[in-house]
Amino acid sequence: MYQDAIDRPTQGISDAQLELFANELSLLKAKTQKDLSLQDFEHLKKIERWGRICTAIGYGTAWIVPNPISAFFISLGNVNRWANIAHPVSHRGYDRIKGVPERYTSKHFAQGWRRAVDWLDWIVPAGWNEEHNNLHHYRLGEEADPDQVEDNLEWLRQSKLPMPLRYVVVALFACVWKPAYYAQSTLKVLRVKQAKKIPNSPEVPSSMSINAWSPFYKEGREYWLKCVFPYAGMRF
Repeated sequence: MYQDAIDRPTQGISDAQLELFANELSLLKAKTQKDLSLQDFEHLKKIERWGRICTAIGYGTAWIVPNPISAFFISLGNVNRWANIAHPVSHRGYDRIKGVPERYTSKHFAQGWRRAVDWLDWIVPAGWNEEHNNLHHYRLGEEADPDQVEDNLEWLRQSKLPMPLRYVVVALFACVWKPAYYAQSTLKVLRVKQAKKIPNSPEVPSSMSINAWSPFYKEGREYWLKCVFPYAGMRF
């Protein structure tokens, strides 16, 4: 059933309906961009401040033992940096607003040394831009979408593992999905993009390949140096 939905994404929808839908989206986009102002940027700054405060509370109370409070506030600060700040900024949400500082535009946010200040995560910002902003959003629900959960976990559905053990696997992935999946996935698509610029370049290894994980291989060293060490070194 899932595969059928992929093969027939527009079944029962005419070309005229698709064109009408596209026109409505274009009008909505134009109206939204026209309504953007520094007020929207000030709202972003307010959300950013709340996130910074959460992070400060988390680290400021980290000496207390036992302590679930610090973990909660550090996590809240991390999610805020990613979902509420990095996400809309990287989607060029503030590029068109006059007066917005350059560091809050998609081309400059979290680039170079500012990664440690703007958005320090397991994920490489340039890889996120290619994997999420381009491949994911322009291929939603398709097999080419790198974040297609149903497709990515097909191996688990087809496995002979008992159902309770499958739930354990899913629970484990829920704990490590960012360094284990997102960091590797974003690096892979970035390598593919770079390889396309070089004639006769070697095939990019899968993110599940030993090359992508082992420090004895170029891809593995890149993963540890760009994803694991910067984030783990600062956070832990």
